Amino acid sequence: MLTAAFLAAACSTKAPSAVDETGHKNFGGIYPHLAYYNSQRECGTGAVVPWQGDLWVVTYGPHEPYGSDDKLYQITPGLDEIVRPESIGGTPADRMIHDASNQLFIGPYAIDADKNVRVLSYEKFPGRPTGLAAHLTDPDNRILYASMEAGFYDIDVHTLDGIELYKDGNQKRKEGFTGDLCTMFPGYHGKGFYSGQGVAVYSNNGEEGELAQKQFDIPSGALVEWDGKDWKLVRRNQFTEITGPGGIHGNPSPATDPIWSVGWDYRSVILAVREPDKGWSYYRLPKASFAYDGAHGWNTEWPRIRNIAPEGSETYESILYYMRLRYRLMPYLYSLAGAVHFEDATILRGLPMDFAQDPAVRGIDDQWMFGPALMSAPVSEYGARSRRVYFPSGTDWYDFYDGSRIRGGQEREVPAPYGRIPLYVRAGSIVPFGPDMQWSDEKPADPL
Repeated sequence: MLTAAFLAAACSTKAPSAVDETGHKNFGGIYPHLAYYNSQRECGTGAVVPWQGDLWVVTYGPHEPYGSDDKLYQITPGLDEIVRPESIGGTPADRMIHDASNQLFIGPYAIDADKNVRVLSYEKFPGRPTGLAAHLTDPDNRILYASMEAGFYDIDVHTLDGIELYKDGNQKRKEGFTGDLCTMFPGYHGKGFYSGQGVAVYSNNGEEGELAQKQFDIPSGALVEWDGKDWKLVRRNQFTEITGPGGIHGNPSPATDPIWSVGWDYRSVILAVREPDKGWSYYRLPKASFAYDGAHGWNTEWPRIRNIAPEGSETYESILYYMRLRYRLMPYLYSLAGAVHFEDATILRGLPMDFAQDPAVRGIDDQWMFGPALMSAPVSEYGARSRRVYFPSGTDWYDFYDGSRIRGGQEREVPAPYGRIPLYVRAGSIVPFGPDMQWSDEKPADPL
C-alpha cells in the first residue's frame, strides 16, 4: 500500500511534532493552525505586510470583485492568528504603507497605528484591488487605488471617501457594457501600480479574447502611465510589478527617484526603468522559463508548462514524457522528501557522497545521484547524441529505459537521443511507481 510506504519513509525515532515557546504545535517548522481557507475554487495569499509588530495577511478568491468570504488575518509575535471581523474578502493584491497618515493599506482595508481596521467597501470601490500609489498632487492626504480591470479611484486617507476616476471593467459588465474591459489603453489583467516623476505607472500582463488563450505570441499586455489627465502607452509587452527605491512606502523623493518594472516577451525578460532625465530605458535579461508566455496572462500566478513545441514533435513528446514520469515517481519523491526532513538527507548529490570509496568519481561534475537509486547524466553539449558516462564501482547499473545491465567501475560511451536523458538505476534499488496522473491527487495512490 502506498500509504504504508509513505509512513515507512516518514517514520523516525524523532518526534514528528513539537510545541514550542509560542504554545503552538508545529511539524518541522510548519504551523497547521496558521492555515487559511475560503469557499472559492482557489485560496491565494494576496499580500503579506509587517505592521505595528504584527504580520497582516489578505487572502483572495480568483474573481471576486464585490467581495467574498476571504479574510484579513492578523498574526501576532506569539503566532496567534486573529481573523479580523472587518473582513470583506474579494481578490486583493495591493499594499502600501502611507507614512504621512501612519496607516497600512492592504487589500480593501486601512489599518492605523493602533491596529484599528477600516474598510474600503466594494459598493463604493468595486473591482479586484491590484495596486496603490502615492497621489500626484496631494500625497499626504490622498492615495490612488487601482483594480485589475482598470478601475481607478482617488481616495482621502482620513475619511476613506473617494472619487471614481475610471470605471472598473467588472462594473461596466454589470451595467451591460459588452466591449473591452479597458478602453483607455491596451491589455488586460492589471498587476502593478506606482507613482513618481509626475506620473502614475500601471501594468497589465494579458489580453482579452479567445485568441489569447490559444496563441502565446500575439500582442499582449502593456506598461502605461497617467499624468493626471491622459494615458500614454509606454510599451506593448506583458509587465507585472512596478516599484522604486521606496518600495511599498512610495519613493521618498518622487520627483527624482527612478521607477522600474519587470516584463517579458518571447525572447527575454525586460527590465523597464524610468529616470527623470532620460525617461524610459529598457534592459534585456536572460529568461529561464517559457512557462509564463500565455498571452492571456493568467499563468503568471500558475507557472505551468505550456505548448512550447508543436504537438507530436520530438520536443513536445519529450517534455510530456518527463512530466508523466515525475507523477509516476511520486512515491519515490515523497520518500526522498521524508528522508530530507527526518534524516537530514539530500535529494540531489554529487557522486562522491554515495561512492566515496571510488576515487574516479571525484572529478565528475556532470553526473549526479537523484536519491540513492537513480543516476542522471544529462547532455550539456549542443547537438550531442551520445556522451561518456562513468558507472561508479561497488555496484552494477541498469539502463532506466531498456533494462540492460552495465558493470560498475567503467566508463562507456552511451546513447543520448534528443528526447531522452541518460538515466540509470543502481542495482538492488527499489523504485516505487504510482499510477499515471495529471496532478498529484488525481487518482488513489494504491496499489503501488
